Amino acid sequence: MADVERGNQSDVTEFILRGFRILYPFQMGPFVLVLLTYLTTVAGNTLIIVTVLADRGLHTPMYFFLGNLSFLDIWYTSNIVPKMLQGFLAEKGVVISFSGCVMQLYIFGSQAATESFLLTVMAYDRYLAICNPLRYTALMNRRVCVELASCSWLGGFLFNPVIMAWIYRLRFCGPNEIDHFFCDFMPLVKLSCSDTHLITLAAFLLSSTATLIPFLLTLISYAFIIAAIVKNPSSTGRRKAFSTCTSHLTVVSTFYGALAIVYVVPTANSAVNLNKTFSLLYSLVTPLLNPLVYSLRNKAVNDALRTMAARLMDFLRKNRDQWELRGQRLQEQGQRAEPHWPTPVPRGCRVLAATSRRRDTVHMADVERGNQSDVTEFILRGFRILYPFQMGPFVLVLLTYLTTVAGNTLIIVTVLADRGLHTPMYFFLGNLSFLDIWYTSNIVPKMLQGFLAEKGVVISFSGCVMQLYIFGSQAATESFLLTVMAYDRYLAICNPLRYTALMNRRVCVELASCSWLGGFLFNPVIMAWIYRLRFCGPNEIDHFFCDFMPLVKLSCSDTHLITLAAFLLSSTATLIPFLLTLISYAFIIAAIVKNPSSTGRRKAFSTCTSHLTVVSTFYGALAIVYVVPTANSAVNLNKTFSLLYSLVTPLLNPLVYSLRNKAIQCTHPMVTGNHTTTPGFILLGYSNLTNLQGLLFVVFLVIYMVILIGNGVIVLVTVMDSTLQTPMYFFLRNLSFVEICYSSVTLPKMVANCLAGDGSISFAGCAAQMYFLLLLGGTECFLLTAMAYDRYVAICNPLHYTLIVNREVCATMVAGSWLVNIPVHLGQTYLVFSLPFCGSHEIKHFFCDIPPLLELSCVDTYRNKIAVFIAVLLFIITPFFFIVISYIKIASMILKMPSGEGRHKAFSTCSSHLTVVTLFYGSGIIVYLSPKSRDSVDTDKLLSLFYTIVTPMFNPFIYSLRNKEVKAALRKLVGKK
Repeated sequence: MADVERGNQSDVTEFILRGFRILYPFQMGPFVLVLLTYLTTVAGNTLIIVTVLADRGLHTPMYFFLGNLSFLDIWYTSNIVPKMLQGFLAEKGVVISFSGCVMQLYIFGSQAATESFLLTVMAYDRYLAICNPLRYTALMNRRVCVELASCSWLGGFLFNPVIMAWIYRLRFCGPNEIDHFFCDFMPLVKLSCSDTHLITLAAFLLSSTATLIPFLLTLISYAFIIAAIVKNPSSTGRRKAFSTCTSHLTVVSTFYGALAIVYVVPTANSAVNLNKTFSLLYSLVTPLLNPLVYSLRNKAVNDALRTMAARLMDFLRKNRDQWELRGQRLQEQGQRAEPHWPTPVPRGCRVLAATSRRRDTVHMADVERGNQSDVTEFILRGFRILYPFQMGPFVLVLLTYLTTVAGNTLIIVTVLADRGLHTPMYFFLGNLSFLDIWYTSNIVPKMLQGFLAEKGVVISFSGCVMQLYIFGSQAATESFLLTVMAYDRYLAICNPLRYTALMNRRVCVELASCSWLGGFLFNPVIMAWIYRLRFCGPNEIDHFFCDFMPLVKLSCSDTHLITLAAFLLSSTATLIPFLLTLISYAFIIAAIVKNPSSTGRRKAFSTCTSHLTVVSTFYGALAIVYVVPTANSAVNLNKTFSLLYSLVTPLLNPLVYSLRNKAIQCTHPMVTGNHTTTPGFILLGYSNLTNLQGLLFVVFLVIYMVILIGNGVIVLVTVMDSTLQTPMYFFLRNLSFVEICYSSVTLPKMVANCLAGDGSISFAGCAAQMYFLLLLGGTECFLLTAMAYDRYVAICNPLHYTLIVNREVCATMVAGSWLVNIPVHLGQTYLVFSLPFCGSHEIKHFFCDIPPLLELSCVDTYRNKIAVFIAVLLFIITPFFFIVISYIKIASMILKMPSGEGRHKAFSTCSSHLTVVTLFYGSGIIVYLSPKSRDSVDTDKLLSLFYTIVTPMFNPFIYSLRNKEVKAALRKLVGKK
């Protein structure tokens, strides 16, 4: 069909992106590096956007353009990196369709042009701020900012369509391998059999216009800026003026420098790999630099981030009874509400609140909405009626949210990992799961916060509109996706012979893309309209999120037209998809009824039941809340029904598709040829010690109870005793929690196996056990490193200890210890369990570990071993290296102490940690780095007991028996009891 669409001009319908094929034997290192860079880029730029939206002090033109640039960089890098990551794992390269290649090139070119224009606009903004400061607010008002940003986006995306159409008419009849990691113009055009002189010239002229002219304008702006700075008589003024430009200059230099090297400097054919390397600068490094340079080198952003972090940390760590009322209450209806803290403020945020009030006296939100609104923030009442009993609903909603996120993530990982699920039905299911994670994450955090706030949760006007926009867009997208899934079932049941032809890969991608784009393009007009409404009265929204009707009811403006427009749009976005879904199921039921075989009817209907359950819950709740007429007294009932589509439907998705779907329950790596699939494994453990199974059962059970009780006591004591609220014991508390989780992954299964004599474990259970072992083991490595650093600062730099290792730094190190391990070990687990397992399925170990699993695979596991080696290097050797360095410095400092008592005291604070480090790292390094032989299996199992059982068991003994402060806290606790 692709040939027909291009007028039969092309023999090649797909291309292969070679990527960095030269790195294939060592691809796991670059893969992990690029993945971490990508995640950092997305997280960093998202943080910039959230900070700019959340902090009123950043509602200025400079940060408005920065928010646009951050959003562009997320999209920019997301257009290229996923295919690049896929390329690292594909020896032969990544296949991309002709249309997909052209689309990727179009988006890349448009985004590059848009970034050029945005950087020029930001340079112009700095020019006005420095060279014409008195007229800056008049010249760079809200309307001008929106126009400049809109022109940058439209200009970028209107530059390339002619070139793309021209490329689409080229003929490709020869090689189809593009020697790049994405579809770039020159590597693609080189493969054409047509004459490409004219298109190359046209592309050169257009790209020069889109990049060279903005670059020259940027240079001119900075020429004027530098001239103005030089004329400034004050050195402080010069330094302050230049500091506002340095971040922008860094991004401009990297972006244009890389473009110039790749596209302007003449290169030989042998420099292809060099060009690909330089291409990483503008596709990976520049988007990464944006949040780094603007956060590390920008005081306003730093202050905003500290403000957000302080509020978050105080909210999480302080109990409700420690909070005091510091803000002013709202004035009576009709009077102007000054910027304030309407909810109780933690003691730690008192200074921040005062600073925020001073900074917000002239709030940009009023200027941006044309002084149409007196209310700048709202209060979400939530379920205030439940406040005296809020902890029960809080825990229930939190558990539901965590289950929803974990379940939908598991669905996505399962669909990606299992080749048997690479079908249209599960492709759409993966999209639905991702949507449900985002959908529920938009609403639940504020709901949880509402359960703990007696007066309700404060949300800014912009934050409220953004939450409503995301909610409406995601609801529309879910409607479209559910309709697409119904259409997929209709084709599979009513037209099975042509199903694979009709529902091919290209159609699936187009349907999913249209669902997402359609959902997010439905609501911008309504959101802009809401933004122009006037809110001058009460600011309490009687809901747990910013829904349309509760928000519009608070407006002083006439809302008849906007209500009618919203009704028409929402009806289009939900009613039409619902009718199409009903029509699909009418045809499906008719086809099922005609099926003469009862087995066939049951099988056909079983493929639809999961989807029908989700559809019924989603549309049923929407109909009750938005269609059925309700009285004012039914507000709490409406809020309760709203939980169905905001909490229950996202939770149902993984449950109904896992409990009622045989294909997902039986996920396993599909293999071809004579290889057979493995439904599960058998953990041999110590099954050879037949006569000792009863004794082993008692020993392991006692050890497990000791671990739970001992580490539980450590957590309890360090939480309850005020004298142990120090960084050292904060890390110890986290370490004890990790030890409880770590031992709980292996010991219950070991105990059960000894008792029942059955070591069987499912494929999914084995994957889950290995993932959590790797995650918790890696987290322990980093926590031990953090504890060593804490001891180093305490002994080697005691005067600055409280400043360096403050509460924020401690929380960052612990969070980093967890977060850095999640994506890497998820990848490790995927690499292992995507292998085919044939023949024996007996694991010669007492838990699912990588080395014994690799022995069961019937393919070459060289790349897995390389990946294990890299992971050990990063997550065991590197932290161990830092621990060794820390203790070398500590030892040298202790030896320099003149007092014997001081040396003894300093060393005693480290001895407990050193003992744990020795046990944990010693056994881990021997197991994973020592050469393997057939006789080393039992030795490995014995050594594995040290880091899985012995270390968690000894942790509380070492830290309680050898630590006077912990023993004193224990005595105090027992005395109280």
